[in-house]
Amino acid sequence: MHQFILKSFICTTLSVLYFSLPVLASESENIQIAERHVFVLHSGPDVLWGTYMFGVNNMGSEATLFSDRINLPSGITDFAPQEGLSNEELKASPEGGLVFEKEFPPGVTLIAIGFKLPAQLGKASLQLKFHYDISEMSILTKDDSLNLEFVGVPMQLGDNTIMSNETYRTFKSSQKIAKGQQLEVAVSNIAGRANFWLVGSIFAALLLLLASIFTLKTKESIEVAEL
Repeated sequence: MHQFILKSFICTTLSVLYFSLPVLASESENIQIAERHVFVLHSGPDVLWGTYMFGVNNMGSEATLFSDRINLPSGITDFAPQEGLSNEELKASPEGGLVFEKEFPPGVTLIAIGFKLPAQLGKASLQLKFHYDISEMSILTKDDSLNLEFVGVPMQLGDNTIMSNETYRTFKSSQKIAKGQQLEVAVSNIAGRANFWLVGSIFAALLLLLASIFTLKTKESIEVAEL
């Protein structure tokens, strides 16, 4: 479960970089979802871990109850709120997926949700359907080995994002994303457990070889001593 935890300084940095001047998307009176959205991706053995981040801007002077759907990928096997929401403020949507409902204080609230997407044979498909218009979406990864291909929404490699002395490749949408539009991110070159099993098998074979050599040397020593 620790892979869901995005360090607070990263959330703070991304909040300053992407959500300090939110553009309005979905609105209810004085509260809106920002049009800037961010995905941070990293891989593990046969799995793609991700964090989805966006902002909610309450322009009023009092806390306001607000609810909307969340643009999480289909096919995820686990998720957890990281910032801005509690488990009780996330609910299943009758239309599928998740919705959030929360009393938001005045100002911008950063929301971050971690998710887990299984991979097979080093590949995973992150499929998104957007529930509201978005002006800008960014996908960040510090895994240089990952290959990302995009279908449905044009994405361009932009300037790297630097956070806590770590460099993240940053892909940005080159046009606005309309409600109902879909994006598929084909991720490849994800490390598989087979690689770890292979390393483990080699290590076990080496241990067996060393044990055999040690046994042989010990036997030889005993025979010499008997002579």
